[in-house]
Amino acid sequence: MKKNGSPDASTLNGPRVQEQSSSWTSRLISDVRRTSGYGQGLRKVQPPPLKKFARTDQCGVIDNGHLNRSGAQAFIETLRIENDKVSAKGAPKPFQTHEMSTKAGPLTLNKTSLRVVIKRKLNEKELQGVALYLFQQQSVEFESEQAQSWTRASGSGFSGEDMPSNLLSFYRAARDQDADTVFQACGEDVLRRTDDKPDLGVNKTFRPLGLEPSVPFPPRSLGHIDPIPPGDLYELQSVSRGNSDGTPLSLDGIVPATHVVAPGDTLWEIAMEKLGDGILWKDLATRNGIEDPAALRPGMVLELPAKRNPAAG
Repeated sequence: MKKNGSPDASTLNGPRVQEQSSSWTSRLISDVRRTSGYGQGLRKVQPPPLKKFARTDQCGVIDNGHLNRSGAQAFIETLRIENDKVSAKGAPKPFQTHEMSTKAGPLTLNKTSLRVVIKRKLNEKELQGVALYLFQQQSVEFESEQAQSWTRASGSGFSGEDMPSNLLSFYRAARDQDADTVFQACGEDVLRRTDDKPDLGVNKTFRPLGLEPSVPFPPRSLGHIDPIPPGDLYELQSVSRGNSDGTPLSLDGIVPATHVVAPGDTLWEIAMEKLGDGILWKDLATRNGIEDPAALRPGMVLELPAKRNPAAG
């Protein structure tokens, strides 16, 4: 302003020039963001749609069908319901776990379940540990059935990605996690999602093929559950299966002829518990192609001689 009160050129032009400059700059930044994907534009970029298989850094190939947590949720819930029935009064009663099955439309092509007796009421940590051990055992039995049945021709049964994906589904169910949480923990490469089944070969363990022994699986960010084998808490009595027309195959009294290696297990201890004599650890090693006892890792599945369980009748 001039002293006489009339506006000078700086008063007239200064604010208007600044306002125009600021508006022009804002439009320029907005255009750059829109065309480059920066800022708001970046948030609109969506990953490729989910496919049947996901490739990850820490979990190998994930089969998204096996990763579905509904089966594991039903498995855990069945155990929880039976655990709630356990009382200090009366003898424990056996029950069947939630079955794993292969279906084609209305037909059940094959199915597997376990008969279990809970000896005393489990707390939540114990329940999750027992459920994990049984879930792993049933997964092994189910994959074995697939490998020996009609599905063998289609490559089912111990496919390289099956059992690790099963284990991840259990953690999803036990810890109430969504699939994106698992993908993030596993380091998924979203650009390599595919519907083409990878040829990974046979994998009879719950660890991804090729994963370094020092790398924990499942990733620690998903939590950690120690599987609890049969003993003071519960008894695993038998396995039952169904054939291709759905007719039950009665295997009551036959103890599953496998053992999922738990943390801290040794061949001597497994032979002592499962075979009745620790000295038979060498036979166990030979049966499973183990040359170095130190190579035993949690999640490995050991084949055992089948035996009858007198308690099953």
